[in-house]
Amino acid sequence: MKQAVFLDRDGVINKEKGYIASSDEIELIKGAGEAIALLSKLGMKIVVVTNQPQVARGLCDEEDVKEINKKVEELVVSCGGKIDAFYFCPHHPERHHPDIPKDRMKYRIKCKCRKPNIGMLEQAARDLGISPEGNFMIGDHQRDIQAGKKFGCRTILVHAEQKKDSKKEDEKEEEPDFVCEDLLDAAHLIVSVQKMATLILAGGEGRRLRPLTETMPKPMVPIVGKPVLEHLIELNRKEGIKRIIISGSYMFDYIKEYFGDGSRFGVSIEYVDDG
Repeated sequence: MKQAVFLDRDGVINKEKGYIASSDEIELIKGAGEAIALLSKLGMKIVVVTNQPQVARGLCDEEDVKEINKKVEELVVSCGGKIDAFYFCPHHPERHHPDIPKDRMKYRIKCKCRKPNIGMLEQAARDLGISPEGNFMIGDHQRDIQAGKKFGCRTILVHAEQKKDSKKEDEKEEEPDFVCEDLLDAAHLIVSVQKMATLILAGGEGRRLRPLTETMPKPMVPIVGKPVLEHLIELNRKEGIKRIIISGSYMFDYIKEYFGDGSRFGVSIEYVDDG
């Protein structure tokens, strides 16, 4: 299964200009195209998930939103990047405004796709075969961070200084995992995380755990049905660290035989024999 970078659209990729209703209004934020080009090279799916309530407000229709997304995609491609899919929510939960066009009442519903709900992320995962682990969500509002957290992503808030005064007083504050200046800054952060490796020291005879370690090395002692070392590898994978280096000596072949190259556990494992 693939990992993904989920992106909000307005204010993250293109400049936020109120309710965008036409492709003529699309202008990429400086560095956004370069950022997506960097992310595209990681082999992760690049997925835009965006609330577009202007459909429910009668400012444009769904086909207009698709045309706007097409313009964003064209500009990103011209910078060497690729967006694998766009998902948008056209809904708005409020129904009491007297000026709502009658033909838009069907969009005035409480839905599962409007962020901070995670319907768009769940649909993308089904459509694109996205793993439930190791994903990122990049956005410029609390709703993006909340949606990312609910889906199990590591979250990155961009343009935080510009948005700090726009939060509603009663809005729940969700702390992002990272705060970056813009999408390009966030892309460099993700690249560095993806290249990160963990060194696990798995040596020692484990004499204090005798007799358990008479037949297996200490890191292979089971806890809740799995070796301790497997729990550590899973924790790293969930954090997006897929390169694992294991250093050991005592009954080291036992560890090598169990984990192999790591592909069965969704990581890449290298071994260093310090004996």
